[in-house]
Amino acid sequence: MPYVAVEPTKITIASTSVWVDIDLDNYVTLPPGGANGVAVRIVSRGDYDSGVRMKGCTLSVPYGSGTSSLEQHDMWVGVDASNVFQAYAQSNTYVSIYIIGYLTGGFEFLSQPIEYSIVTESAWTNIDFSDDIPSTALGVILLIKERDESSFGLRNDGCTDNLYSHAEGSMYHCAMMGCTNRIVEYYSTSAWDSDIYLLGYITSDALATFNTTTKTDYSTGTTGAYADLTALPVGAAVGIFEAGVTGTTHYQAALRKNGSTFDQYAYLRGRQWFTVEGDSDRIVEGKIENAALDFYLVGYFAPSTAGGNFAGVALGDCMII
Repeated sequence: MPYVAVEPTKITIASTSVWVDIDLDNYVTLPPGGANGVAVRIVSRGDYDSGVRMKGCTLSVPYGSGTSSLEQHDMWVGVDASNVFQAYAQSNTYVSIYIIGYLTGGFEFLSQPIEYSIVTESAWTNIDFSDDIPSTALGVILLIKERDESSFGLRNDGCTDNLYSHAEGSMYHCAMMGCTNRIVEYYSTSAWDSDIYLLGYITSDALATFNTTTKTDYSTGTTGAYADLTALPVGAAVGIFEAGVTGTTHYQAALRKNGSTFDQYAYLRGRQWFTVEGDSDRIVEGKIENAALDFYLVGYFAPSTAGGNFAGVALGDCMII
């Protein structure tokens, strides 16, 4: 399976406030060919910088900065030929970084992120990646920084959803999104506040499906306790979720595989993206503090046993490639 979910495992960061090499081989058993990338979940219990990056990347900001209270988000970055990536934590006491999966075929990461900018404010604006990714790319992995008082959103080209959220602090958000025609659409109330970096892209070898017209609502009305969400689509192993509140208030939430004991219930600032494995019935559990916080499925990954690459099979608002 190109995206292989694993039991969340906390990594050890030997030194704080510096970028530290992390050998993926020390935490998971990789296939003979190794990995192309790693998926992590970062939980910050205070105003402490944290993040991960591909080894060799010179983007020096410790992206993934926290705020003054508990928050969490996922990130996906490349590893080098020795399966090594780098992690940063300003505090080992208040920052926890968990490996939640590794990425193989179909995930391609850039050695150095490429920065994009927008000039139009308060309108959905195309970001065209045609100069930097191949025509075979189905999705992109982005690093987004929005500063306090701005609102932002991200969607696939041609998507009609009007979903955006208020940012808080100078936080970074890692997003995984479909890119029909190698384009995504971005919304920000302040172009000056928007820093957008291309970290990598996803091809059909990842057995990926992305929503093309609307995001699928997977929200739950149950608050304060884990609840089963709608089953992932038939053929799905791992869901790609977007979570957030349309407004300025932030609430706690969590997503995990059904039956898992992994329990990181924390604030979601702005809009955040997560990759979560379903159980044998394709069920993911969600927990929210307030019903105003919504979950949306923006895509998923199929297991390799589903049978090679897909071709043109429509599924509701999605297209399996």
